Amino acid sequence: MIVQRIAHGFTLAEVLVTIALVAILSAVALPAYTSFIVRSNRSAAQQFMSTVASREEQAFLDLRSYVAVTATANFANSPTAANAGVNLPVSTEAANYYDFAVTVAAGPPPSYLIAGIPIAGKRNATDHRLYLSSTGLRWRDMNDNGTYEPGTDVDWSSR
Repeated sequence: MIVQRIAHGFTLAEVLVTIALVAILSAVALPAYTSFIVRSNRSAAQQFMSTVASREEQAFLDLRSYVAVTATANFANSPTAANAGVNLPVSTEAANYYDFAVTVAAGPPPSYLIAGIPIAGKRNATDHRLYLSSTGLRWRDMNDNGTYEPGTDVDWSSR
């Protein structure tokens, strides 16, 4: 009578091949996932900035001037009640990765510039600043100089 032994477990070669495959997949998937998260956070910041721009236009119609906001993150306490009750929105997703500021120029013509600045130490810290102007120009400042340069900076109006 022949007794067959049934092997249990894995050989060292099988384990090493499996580890190698998992390492290769991780090396490809992790940067793609990180890039996706950065783009998602940037998109939330852009949406928030568009909402702030809409609120600035409403404030301009009510007050005949734009409202400067220098509070960071979520604009929770800005503008004040003296600004005719114009409340800027609160965005938790965007505020986790970006600080925001609205600067106003009296003009003529009056204008504003909304800046989204990546917060140091967060996932988007290496991302570039986002800007939205009262003229509708929206860009990601690829060389971090605060001005729009068509050949260098990324226009996010069409995205």
